[in-house]
Amino acid sequence: MTHRLLASTIALLLGTSLITSHVIAQSEAIETPPPSQVAAGSAVVVLARYGQSVRGTVDGFPLLVLRGTHAQRGEAHGALTAKQIIAVCGSTADFLLKSSYAANRQDNPWEKGIEAIARFTYPQRFEQELAGMLRGIQTALPDPADRVIPSLGRQITLEDLKLLQTGEVFELMRCSQFSAWGALTDDGQPIVGRNWDYPPLYSMDYACIVAIEPAEPGLSPTFDAMCFGMISSGMATINRDGVYASANDGGISEQGVVIEQPEPVGLLLRTVMETAAPDQVVDRFVEAIDGHVTLGLLFQFVGTDIEDGPAAIVEYDPQPDGQGTQVRHVQSRLPYALLMTNHCVAGDEKGPDESVGRYRTISDAINRHGRDRSKIRFDEVRQITNSVAKASAVNTTMYTAVAWPAQRKMMVATAPDLATPATQGRYVMVEWDQIFAAR
Repeated sequence: MTHRLLASTIALLLGTSLITSHVIAQSEAIETPPPSQVAAGSAVVVLARYGQSVRGTVDGFPLLVLRGTHAQRGEAHGALTAKQIIAVCGSTADFLLKSSYAANRQDNPWEKGIEAIARFTYPQRFEQELAGMLRGIQTALPDPADRVIPSLGRQITLEDLKLLQTGEVFELMRCSQFSAWGALTDDGQPIVGRNWDYPPLYSMDYACIVAIEPAEPGLSPTFDAMCFGMISSGMATINRDGVYASANDGGISEQGVVIEQPEPVGLLLRTVMETAAPDQVVDRFVEAIDGHVTLGLLFQFVGTDIEDGPAAIVEYDPQPDGQGTQVRHVQSRLPYALLMTNHCVAGDEKGPDESVGRYRTISDAINRHGRDRSKIRFDEVRQITNSVAKASAVNTTMYTAVAWPAQRKMMVATAPDLATPATQGRYVMVEWDQIFAAR
């Protein structure tokens, strides 16, 4: 499937102006955040159980801990959060239906999205998980009327759940992120700052931490900051080995590229994070996406052992035979950091002014810390991510995270409203041992 063919379909989803332009409106100014609004401690409260899985909160922030086989985890996910999953699909479809482009058409943009993902190939194990999720929803809501997505006027289906996993088709991840380590951090281990910038496509009312503990041998547990109903990776994933991964839109023109049977990149990323050894994550991921992902995207990988483990940006440009894909490691001018916004740097430093501007803002801040020999801690990360945050009607920093991969923990916040970026929201600490202890 060519990007333009896919984009012509997805243009129905949000309007041509949001799809084709990489220059997104931003508020006039985003104020410096007040002193840290950080949740104290990380108390986990269990609210409901299904099989081995639980739904609860970590300092009030929604939490899912899913255990068992793919089918069991999917069923628990659906049973524990049936109403929320329907609401996620409904609010997303409703936003698309109200977009300016869709208002001038007869067809339904969510349904057109389902037509688009019909061309995608879903690995069998995730087919099983999503089928389990649908069974769980049906178990929790036996009355078919309760399973209706209001904006679509029909019951939720497996195809709706599949579309929810395929966020790359929207091509709207106008994000910023960086990592720093060595002399820039207290213990030399990496710290990561990550902004997830999006139109209000996904309601943050349904944001949650998803922790996954597979029963299948050879699969690493992971946790991520996602929304109910999502099993893909990409916002801010950490696995058992302390490897961190997340994605940005690459801002690359994919015109003329044909991907016959694309796969959802978030599921490919999850597979690699669950199966690859730390020193093989980057290579395995490059192999996995080559010829299987339709859109140009950027991915950051950071591990606990910088010298032998992953510390790289994968700049994926879906050209034939992987010719457009490059792996970017640290540069001499920033020997203890990696950063990315929405353009490639390894082969061509040209990019949209808006993306280049955010890149330079982060780079300048890291360089200042290098010159001053000052450490980058939570407050410093928050200041940097806030300096490139967005808050507007068409693009807001909806999610943000500060992660410490070696300690397998991160702090997350969501946007309180579209006029306030997540970097000015309330941060919650999420720690591996505590959330996986929830039973």
